[in-house]
Amino acid sequence: MDPALTLIDAIGVLQPLLRHLTTQHAAMRFAGVPEPTEAWLRAGGCSLGLFQEGGCVRVVIWLAQEPRVLLLSHPDELKQLALWARPALREQLELAATSADPPKRWPPTLEDVLKRLRAGARVQVGGGRYHTTYYMEGGRLLRQAFDEGEESDGEATPEELQAAIERTPEAFV
Repeated sequence: MDPALTLIDAIGVLQPLLRHLTTQHAAMRFAGVPEPTEAWLRAGGCSLGLFQEGGCVRVVIWLAQEPRVLLLSHPDELKQLALWARPALREQLELAATSADPPKRWPPTLEDVLKRLRAGARVQVGGGRYHTTYYMEGGRLLRQAFDEGEESDGEATPEELQAAIERTPEAFV
């Protein structure tokens, strides 16, 4: 049987690459506690997601609205990860530098998130068997929790939303 890959294996390759390209230390966020199944790395104008899928790791780098995806299934493939990621991350940096849109604040502010929700956005935090979706309806801040197939809806407070933003800011951009 081939050895399994983990998020940490891929992060070990990508963190130094992000540091080299942006001269900044990569901020990391994990989801799927107690065993992380998602990791998010952000440094400068670069960001990417990593997803544990059994013994494989899927790496996703977004360029505008198009994802670049690489599935790693064997430790030997880690040698190619930096070669694959470098051009996409450089393109992310170029897109960020030439973007006409003002840069998004990191982490996003409560006011920015509420503005998006009022405009009709729905924001999901978490994934898989447990996640929470925040949205606005009739001027009220609401949340829908999904836990192992059970759904519950209810009002959310701005303090609860602020805490969610602080835990997982990448979900709110």
